[in-house]
Amino acid sequence: MARRRSSSSASAPDLSLEDYDPAPDEELICVVCHSVLQEPVECRCRHVFCRRCIHEWLHKNSSCPVCRKRVLASSLVPALPLVQNMVSRLKVKCRSPGCGARVAVENYVAHMGACEFGEAPCPHEACEHRCPRRDLEDHVKTCPRREVACELGCDSVLSADQLTAHSCKLIKETSLIRIVDVAISASGKDLIKVLVEPNLE
Repeated sequence: MARRRSSSSASAPDLSLEDYDPAPDEELICVVCHSVLQEPVECRCRHVFCRRCIHEWLHKNSSCPVCRKRVLASSLVPALPLVQNMVSRLKVKCRSPGCGARVAVENYVAHMGACEFGEAPCPHEACEHRCPRRDLEDHVKTCPRREVACELGCDSVLSADQLTAHSCKLIKETSLIRIVDVAISASGKDLIKVLVEPNLE
C-alpha cells in the first residue's frame, strides 16, 4: 500500500493506514489514493479529496470521482475546519521498537523527535553510532570520538581514541629535565673528584 504524508505538517513522515490506531473512518479516506486525506479540499458536490489527488485527477477527467458531476479545479475550496481537525486528531502508533505510544497526527513529529525509544545519532564528530535516545547519554560518556583533554595538562584536546597515541610535549620536557639533572649530577661528582680527592692523598 502506498504511503502518504501526514496532513498535519509538510515535514511529517509518510504514514500508511496501518499506522493508525484505531483505523480512520471511511469519510476521512480519499477515494483516489485510498489513504487518509491530505490537505483536504471540497468540490461543489460536497465530496472531499486530497488537494494533490483531485488536481491530478482533473488533469485527465472533468468530473467528480464519486458522483461524476462536472468539477472545475477553480471551484475547489478547502474542506471545513471540522474535517481538517478530525484528520489531525487521528491516533497514530509510534514506529520506534519498544514504544507503545499512540499520539495524534498533529503531535507525531514532535513525539518522534523526543521518543526515548527513537533512534538518535551520536553528537560527536566522526562517530557514526546510532542508538535509542534513552541509551544515548551512556554512549556519549564512553564514545571513542568524544573530546578529552590531555591528563598531563598540556592543553591539548583530542578524541579519546587518540589519547593513547598522544605524544605529549610535557612528557618530552620532563624527560629532557631529567636528562639535564642527571648530567648536572654526574658533572658535580666529577668536579668533586677533581677538587677533593687529590687533597685526601
